[in-house]
Amino acid sequence: MGADLFTGAKHPPQYAQSAELLDALNSRLLLLSNQFESFMTLTTSLRAQHDAAQPTILNLQTKVVELEDKVKTSQSGLEEVRSASISAATAVVPPPSDAQTPAKSDTEKATLEQLMTDWKRNVDGAACTKSGLRSGPGWPRRGMGGEDKTSRLEARHAKRRE
Repeated sequence: MGADLFTGAKHPPQYAQSAELLDALNSRLLLLSNQFESFMTLTTSLRAQHDAAQPTILNLQTKVVELEDKVKTSQSGLEEVRSASISAATAVVPPPSDAQTPAKSDTEKATLEQLMTDWKRNVDGAACTKSGLRSGPGWPRRGMGGEDKTSRLEARHAKRRE
């Protein structure tokens, strides 16, 4: 009688529903079994790939450590070369000779004189601005008496040189 359930023989309605239910459960169980087999195949494949990749990963990690050490060594070597070249460059620069010193002092004097002249012009201009003497186009160059202060300063410097 159990064999009649799956052959489709006429049975009471409750047996027909049970047969349909058993068929549905059987197909569902078959589907789950196939999915489980696929899962196990995939897991086995992934495990094999993982095992095969481990030596490569370890080898690459070792190379990274070696490269980091080389970079540190080369950077410290570069710093030593830089400091050595800087010290060598400072040691190579000769002190100025006596022939160069007078020319340098002449240019320094000329530069200082020009700076003093410019500074005095600015000071005279500031004094004129404060006192309200800012009248006319030549106001920064003229003093109270109207003479040209620049020419007066140049005359002073000429006397000092002599």
